[in-house]
Amino acid sequence: VDKISTQASITAKYFFEKRGYKVVKEQKVERKGVLLTNYVMER
Repeated sequence: VDKISTQASITAKYFFEKRGYKVVKEQKVERKGVLLTNYVMER
């Protein structure tokens, strides 16, 4: 496996960074009318 990726919430971002993941892209996604920020991360 060359890359592992995840879509992490703001809260989970720190958890993944401490495990070697890097932010590839910040996203804004809408869920039930609420705009949320999450991060595409890879390691």
